[in-house]
Amino acid sequence: MRKLLVSWLPLALVVALSDVARAHVSIASGPGFANMTQEIVFGVGHGCAGADTVRVRVQIPTDVLSVRPLRSDFGKVSVEKDAAGTITAISWQKADADVLDADLAYYKLGVRLKVPDKPFTIYYFPAQQICRAADGTMSTVDWKMLPTDPVADGGSDEPAPALQVMPARRPGWNKSRSRRRCRTSRRSSAMPRSSGRVSRRTARTRPLPRSSARRRA
Repeated sequence: MRKLLVSWLPLALVVALSDVARAHVSIASGPGFANMTQEIVFGVGHGCAGADTVRVRVQIPTDVLSVRPLRSDFGKVSVEKDAAGTITAISWQKADADVLDADLAYYKLGVRLKVPDKPFTIYYFPAQQICRAADGTMSTVDWKMLPTDPVADGGSDEPAPALQVMPARRPGWNKSRSRRRCRTSRRSSAMPRSSGRVSRRTARTRPLPRSSARRRA
């Protein structure tokens, strides 16, 4: 079984970003935040060679838990589970009456899940896209290639949707930092500026050297 996560190395990040930019099935909701429950949206930007998308299946990585698909106007939602009852894949199926004659629509498919507590990691969700043309011809595109996989001849492999995991941000995480900055700026502005001159009062209160004291005595 292939691992569906990769450490966030600079090279892997560059590859992931370039793949997402040209992917037909990709994560359109942005990065995930470690150890947080959030909604992840898969965007289906195009069909298959002019044909409308009728079914999308997405595999769930092993570390991703508490998965609950969101209902979509795209079509009926179904899940696949392992022996322990953990969801391993989600499918969205469009009704025959809703299939378009051409590739005209952009689709959003949502999932609510618990992001693993592994910041600076990229999780991959291999997907399968099935399309149907106006004449009934079916076609399939697999979006499952990982950065570590060898490139097939002709570059026909398509990249898997990638979720970049960032450190968790709690509510108000940036307020304390801004407050500290405000306090620092206030303190610096409240401090008197040194003019290099010594006031008469300060000069009078300074103790005289022993030689000067003896001369006065």
